[in-house]
Amino acid sequence: MAGDIAGIEQLDPSAAWTALQSGAALVDVRTRPEWTFVGLPDLASVNGQPVLIEWKSWPVMAPNASFVDDVLAALGDDAP
Repeated sequence: MAGDIAGIEQLDPSAAWTALQSGAALVDVRTRPEWTFVGLPDLASVNGQPVLIEWKSWPVMAPNASFVDDVLAALGDDAP
């Protein structure tokens, strides 16, 4: 663990990759245009797919008021 910022646990890349190999989900919080123009994370080597939930919505960049509910709906309460 690389420490924490404002109560959010931070993972170094190696720990994140180990978690993904163990079945953890990767929630990609970028905007739809970023997914379209930059691309999506390739999780094929761990038989996974990223969960796409915007943190802020383009073009106004307003916070997604239902972010937590969206994550829980996509992953469930006990997902790693």
